[in-house]
Amino acid sequence: MISPMTRPQSLPAHLLLGGLVLLPAALVGWAGVWVLGLSALLLGVLLLGRRFQFRGDWLAVLAASAALLGGVVGVSSAGSAIATVGSLPPYDTGLAFGWAALALAAVATACGLTRTQRVASSAAMVTAGLLGGAAISFFFINTAYWAAVPLWLLAAVLRLAGNERTLRKTTEDARR
Repeated sequence: MISPMTRPQSLPAHLLLGGLVLLPAALVGWAGVWVLGLSALLLGVLLLGRRFQFRGDWLAVLAASAALLGGVVGVSSAGSAIATVGSLPPYDTGLAFGWAALALAAVATACGLTRTQRVASSAAMVTAGLLGGAAISFFFINTAYWAAVPLWLLAAVLRLAGNERTLRKTTEDARR
């Protein structure tokens, strides 16, 4: 029997929660660095809720934390680059790469928050993060976007380690 606290949330709910954390980070270039405090506050509230939802699966909580932190870094870096140099003559021709990097950071974060298909979503998270890093490099290289990529890699490793631990535990229970 699945209780309400352990029922997997749907993908739209994950996207909404992740979007609430990422939205202030996307506005860093326009509103200032102070909005990262709002992202950090929302991140803390979301992770506290996920801790209760996962009930002791600390690898899943750490993976979600790393994915969300990577999303905050990636989205804020891409948003800041778009706001800072998006209208300047040498950079305005590659503005689409900046928007692509912002969208790919959001996609990588959303993939890191899903609870089903851990292998596929981990691969998608790393791929979206790397493609976003390439896109931001074509637009503007003076960003911290590449600092988000190791966080997404860490989230993928933690998700896969949690998946392996769950599979091993299930196999041991089946043998008894």
